[in-house]
Amino acid sequence: MNPPEATSPLKPLTPVLWLTLLILVLEPVFANMEYGRTLSSLLVGGTAVVALTRSGVRIQVRTALIVMVLTITAIGGFARHFGDAEWLQTIAAGLYTILLMITPVLMVRRLALRPRITFDTVAGAIAAYVQMGLFFASLFHFVSLLTGESFFSETGVADSMDYMFFSFVTLTTLGYGDLTPGTDTGQMLSVIEALLGQVFLITVVALTVGNLGGLTLLGQRDSAHTNDTAGNPTHGQLETAVTATADPTPAQDGESGDT
Repeated sequence: MNPPEATSPLKPLTPVLWLTLLILVLEPVFANMEYGRTLSSLLVGGTAVVALTRSGVRIQVRTALIVMVLTITAIGGFARHFGDAEWLQTIAAGLYTILLMITPVLMVRRLALRPRITFDTVAGAIAAYVQMGLFFASLFHFVSLLTGESFFSETGVADSMDYMFFSFVTLTTLGYGDLTPGTDTGQMLSVIEALLGQVFLITVVALTVGNLGGLTLLGQRDSAHTNDTAGNPTHGQLETAVTATADPTPAQDGESGDT
């Protein structure tokens, strides 16, 4: 039996990709603005809400996500009001990271429930890949706040662009070397991101692009089930046919013998 999301109307995922790319374009602008963190939180949160809406999740999940976005924004405002209180920043960064973790996971799950691979499916896979980079950028920032240590060896104070730049350089395994993790935790998280990024790229993204226009596993299963019920005899029908062939009905009395 398919999950409820599989039977809900399929909504295009391409808008999620455009919003995700908009985050990348505007992040350098937000980094230099006084209320840049608040605007960035609202944009990322709005993208997550759109992604979950397109993923067909229940209204309760979407409501909880909206509450989380508003909470992150409020905490960020309170942190600035109290002189950028570090403990409030840490809470906001943790919630922000959870927010960025949920979105690509649910998008990939929704992609798996689609019967056919289309350009919109490819857009959803790319959006999930880019959001993975955003998630690790937020995770690096959260770890730095939580431990009270500088994440990078080269700089003591890193801004949001440093984390995002390093995250995507690691995700794509470019490895420029101008920023390197300075702690054991940072190094292990960087290894995990590099591995996940390559595995996701050569499996989900590559297979999606390579099979454009074809059926997904769910589509193949549904197609086989349709063919079975439409043209092939059932097991009971086969048994009836075999029995009738092996044991024909005897002739009635008076119908046999000499005429």
